[in-house]
Amino acid sequence: MKYFLLLAKRHKKYLKEKKIFRNSTISFYNFWEIEDYNNFWLQKFIVDRNLNPKNKSINFFSVFGPRYVLKKQKAAINIFFSGETMSRFKKYHDYCLPEVDLALGFDDLQHEKYFRLPLWILDFFEPTVDLEKAKEKLKQLNYYKNNKPIVREKFCSLIARHDENGIRKKIVNTLNPIETVDCAGKLFNNTARLQTEFANNKVKFLENYKFNICPENTNQESYTTEKLFESFAAGCIPIYWGSAQKPEPNIFKPSSIIFFDEFKNTLSEDVERLHKDPKLYLDFISQNPFQDTAAEYIIQTISNLELKLKEIINQA
Repeated sequence: MKYFLLLAKRHKKYLKEKKIFRNSTISFYNFWEIEDYNNFWLQKFIVDRNLNPKNKSINFFSVFGPRYVLKKQKAAINIFFSGETMSRFKKYHDYCLPEVDLALGFDDLQHEKYFRLPLWILDFFEPTVDLEKAKEKLKQLNYYKNNKPIVREKFCSLIARHDENGIRKKIVNTLNPIETVDCAGKLFNNTARLQTEFANNKVKFLENYKFNICPENTNQESYTTEKLFESFAAGCIPIYWGSAQKPEPNIFKPSSIIFFDEFKNTLSEDVERLHKDPKLYLDFISQNPFQDTAAEYIIQTISNLELKLKEIINQA
């Protein structure tokens, strides 16, 4: 019954999207809820960079809806995008490469119709970003570039809705004997301060804590989300699991992250040592978490995306 209700809900969503984009040059199907499509990153990237001067029809597809939509809605250019891991959306495991002109995602795939575009670029960098703006944004995301390092009073936080793989529970149970972990999300909730004092502003909430537990939902190579960026923006030491323990090596310095290894677990000792030694803690958080060439890597990625889209649009 639940399966049929879900199908009905997704078909209803498709009909709504079909109506919204009836007369649009750029259309979006099977995406998450987007308040303003005109300001959505993918649309602004094409419009602001004038990549479609002849106004050819472009359809973007994602994973939050039925795959048959790709066959029902055809345009001059058809592009698939997912910021999610395909382990959660198995019917899209092939990034719809047989059906589209271009696929965008976080995986490192070698395919002429695929381009790696992790979701965190859309989350943190404007479509018109240049090198100087990218450097400035990384500076903003590095709390201690803008604030004096201090030893914070509160110990450790977790903001999460679920724990499908059990990793969050293992980390919390490992650290609770040192001091109680404040869990501000639906999972293991024991504080309402995120809502009552910080109006659900995650970064402002995290600015009160020494450590932030921020594992990915799956430990898949190259799958890195916004979690590390949020920790560094708040000045927390991230306690991380995921991305095959190599999150965005062109962006982050591993020395600025505490990794949780469930098979070789030294997490309790590592965290307790930093928690109880103010000098050691200050030395750790004073590191620049970003690689020296991180901004250049981001701009190169965005420039290559521009070239790829130009090529596909011009050929259509």
